[in-house]
Amino acid sequence: MKKIRKEWLGFWLCLSLTAGLTTAMLFQSRSEFRNQVVESEVYLLQNEIQKITEVLEFEFLDQDLAFLDLGLPELIHKPNEFLEQIALQALAIPRIIQVFAFDSKGASIDLPTDTKKRKIGKERIYEVRNFEFSSRRLNDGTWSLVFGIKLEDYNCLLEVQMEDIPLVNEWQAIDQQLLKQGFFIIGAGSLLLFFIFQLLSKRIQEREDMLESKNRLLEKTNLKLAQAYKTTSLGAITSHLMHSLKSPLTSLHAISRETGKDSPEDIRSVHRQIQDLVTESLNALQEVDQKKKSYELSILEIFEISQSRSKNSAKNGRVSIEKNSVLENSLDNLNSTLVIPILVCLIENAFQAKADCKVLLSARREKKSILLEVSDDAGGIPERLKDNLFLPSTSSKPHGTGLGLAIAKQLAESIEAQLELTSTTKDGSVFSLTITCDSI
Repeated sequence: MKKIRKEWLGFWLCLSLTAGLTTAMLFQSRSEFRNQVVESEVYLLQNEIQKITEVLEFEFLDQDLAFLDLGLPELIHKPNEFLEQIALQALAIPRIIQVFAFDSKGASIDLPTDTKKRKIGKERIYEVRNFEFSSRRLNDGTWSLVFGIKLEDYNCLLEVQMEDIPLVNEWQAIDQQLLKQGFFIIGAGSLLLFFIFQLLSKRIQEREDMLESKNRLLEKTNLKLAQAYKTTSLGAITSHLMHSLKSPLTSLHAISRETGKDSPEDIRSVHRQIQDLVTESLNALQEVDQKKKSYELSILEIFEISQSRSKNSAKNGRVSIEKNSVLENSLDNLNSTLVIPILVCLIENAFQAKADCKVLLSARREKKSILLEVSDDAGGIPERLKDNLFLPSTSSKPHGTGLGLAIAKQLAESIEAQLELTSTTKDGSVFSLTITCDSI
């Protein structure tokens, strides 16, 4: 139902507009045609009365000349008599029922045909002056036409009342013809619009099918990317676990070699360290696998957790946190789970290079991202190792594998963060982890 409404809403809208415009045009044409019918009737009446006027003028002129020849000027016809004859002969026209006459100001002129002593309104005088005639349909079933007539000495207005049946019949014929044309136009327009929108609907359906196909393909691609992300994260965490286990296992091996016998306290410490690493890694693997955002950690909390996890490596050294307002920002559990191993790796690398070094954790905001920095005084990184620092099997430590920074780099990429060496001197190094604000 939703598709049908969406596709055919434009059709019904256009059809309504077409019907509305057609109706408006038909009403306009109807009004114009009716006016033309009235104008035609006025024109015919004016011609007939003009003929009557011309005939009467000749007759009255002959009679008046005869009276003058006979020396009887008092018998010459007056204008009212001339107008009376026009009115009487106008009544002989079949359509005319009654005739009235008015002067140019609207005052009634007495005629033998005027039995009602009608008056004419100013608005009709205005219409005659501006439009040459005025027409009204009266309540008694007659039609009133008022137009001007010119006599020898003055002009007057003539009102002719006639039967409205002929005009009404013509109007009805016009209405029927316009109604047929309207139905034809609307019907033809509807068919044309239907075929146009049918074609458009088909095109839209094809585009929607194509879009739906692309959406399915995109969903599959996103699913594959999510699986790849999960696989990458799981692999990186597992690699971090294996790399982190190396240190306690090496310590355990060293204890065994130096003492030649079990040292319970040291062994228990190493055991706890291994157990904590395995537990933390398993929890991280579970959260990444579920990919569910269930809680958030502030940057300060992330620093403190990293500081706590590195305490076994920092026996002679110290890890401090630079306090500022940026530490109040937080990361969800999916991102913080992967940020903590990165920081732990950088801290442990510093202590492996120099057991009594000092490590500083700091954070600062830069445009649309937050930079987490790990600074140490464990000595700089050799120039020959800088270009391949984050590649496996590149290490400056005697027993190092070079996997730590490579794994940290992989973890950073899995959360779309950037891990890089900001600076290094003979005194120490600064690593930065840039996290975009979308992850915060």
